[in-house]
Amino acid sequence: MQSGNENTPEKSRTQELILKLKDSLEAFKEIEAKNISLEQEHETLKSYIENLMSSDVFK
Repeated sequence: MQSGNENTPEKSRTQELILKLKDSLEAFKEIEAKNISLEQEHETLKSYIENLMSSDVFK
């Protein structure tokens, strides 16, 4: 009879997959934060360009 503490190939594979999922989640969170930053920068630049285009500079 096997005890619950033995390291079977299935258990090792499960642990490996859990670690990969954790790494993937961390990478996703980093990408999401970068995406939010880029969206904010995009909105800032868009607003700046719209203001420039409506100013007397281009009229």
